[in-house]
Amino acid sequence: MNLILAGGGSGKQTVRVNTLFTSLLKNNDILYIPIAIDKVKHPYDSCMEWIKRDELGKYGNFNITLCTEEDLRTITYEDLIKYGGIFIGGGNTYYLLKELRDSKFDSKLIDLLTNTDIPVMGSSAGALIFAKSIKTAEFYDENVVNLKELNGLNMINGSNIWVHYEDSMEELVQEYRDILKTDIICLREDEGLYVTKKGMEKVGEVKMISPL
Repeated sequence: MNLILAGGGSGKQTVRVNTLFTSLLKNNDILYIPIAIDKVKHPYDSCMEWIKRDELGKYGNFNITLCTEEDLRTITYEDLIKYGGIFIGGGNTYYLLKELRDSKFDSKLIDLLTNTDIPVMGSSAGALIFAKSIKTAEFYDENVVNLKELNGLNMINGSNIWVHYEDSMEELVQEYRDILKTDIICLREDEGLYVTKKGMEKVGEVKMISPL
């Protein structure tokens, strides 16, 4: 397992997580999943410009394939394991999780992480889906798809995540900790979490708020 979770920043903020992700790539082919984004404000063409120019371009010459909602429903596990890595962008967490479930891509992601060391990186909403629950997303996102089942992919040892964290949010995060009764890993926009079969490593200081 090579799972990198980013707090939601971009550009200079994400140097450490992007350096880690690109250092782990198995080849230069990257599958980019930006489906959570507001596609009115950020059409897929602009997403591709962003990831190539502002996010990953400075780390190497990569072949980036954009994966749409339709692609999620047709891509096979055999297709996935040909990529050097997978990058899941931010946006609306509820929409992202629902699309992953409906397409059954969630199970393919879990199998990929469990059975290979192909790196998967999720940023903001793309990180939250790997938590035990996406309930913390309600602070940022509107549940536009009326998602009832908020269980995430649960790939970080039963912990939950708070993205875009700032110190002023600590009391609020403590309230969610008491509701969820789990650790909440707080990721600032310039921080991340690296998860392998051996455990979890902080990328940056990274605060963890644990149950009392």
